[in-house]
Amino acid sequence: MTDDTQVQAAVAAEFRALADLLDGAPAAWWDTPSLCDGWRVREVVAHMTMAARYSQEDFMALLAGHGFDFTRLSDAVAGRDGALPTGELVGCLRSEVMGRWQPPAAAPTARSTTW
Repeated sequence: MTDDTQVQAAVAAEFRALADLLDGAPAAWWDTPSLCDGWRVREVVAHMTMAARYSQEDFMALLAGHGFDFTRLSDAVAGRDGALPTGELVGCLRSEVMGRWQPPAAAPTARSTTW
């Protein structure tokens, strides 16, 4: 894939597939530790779906409140929003916002594949 539209469609499909996998999953799945130190699946999903819950203005205000330290902000938001009902987190994965979301500053095809 070299076209940004194709990449974005593939990313949106992955968000929907993850939502399908997690929809109705037992609580034990949501509380499984992830590869992210100190985060369970629920915190990872909360982090991945921040754009579905926070406008750019709200995000920037939160970032400023955490000294523009994205790691601190991510930990705080993941910890807080990871406590949301799992149905809400699944809904965020399926949201229109996530279907068209792109990380800031670059086209999807310009991103590192080493994340």
